[in-house]
Amino acid sequence: MRDVLESIPEDVLTIADAKRGDIGNSASFYARSVFHDLGYDSVTVSPYMGRDSVEPFLGNVGTCAFVLARTSNPGGNDLQLLPVGEQALFEYTAELAVSWAEDQTGETGLVVGASDIDSLARLRERMPSVPFLVPGVGAQGGSGVDVMRAAGSGPLLVNSSRAILYASDGPDYASAAASVAKTTRQSLGS
Repeated sequence: MRDVLESIPEDVLTIADAKRGDIGNSASFYARSVFHDLGYDSVTVSPYMGRDSVEPFLGNVGTCAFVLARTSNPGGNDLQLLPVGEQALFEYTAELAVSWAEDQTGETGLVVGASDIDSLARLRERMPSVPFLVPGVGAQGGSGVDVMRAAGSGPLLVNSSRAILYASDGPDYASAAASVAKTTRQSLGS
């Protein structure tokens, strides 16, 4: 992993897609590992255990903890759509996670999947300046065009892994992956 990280140009954002979420003491060691030992710029974290499991990831200047809010996997519906008062659990979670960073040196971002465009649009409307990490374009059925329409002008990082990674298993892998990456990028208007 260190070799891969060292090969990435300094001006390219790195994300540890770790989905960490443990008690505060353990979380502090995970945060130190991700940001200080490995040197990632950002990390994905699970908020299920509460503030003390996320807060250690928010204490690092110039970094971002992308908190799982509305994930792109089908099982996300099991919990994320549950009602909490007048809103869904994912909305409550997003607001809570953003509030946790108010007195911290790091930044909170949200993981908001491309498979539920209405939820993405609702969160963006309520949180126009919060960075969104958007998985699910490509293999999970999300549309780049729909994501760009729903995400507005707020900070956005769209992730499309499987569609590119599994573009081919033959000798044409490099060209097939490049083609899918280019098509995905064009769907995002870049």
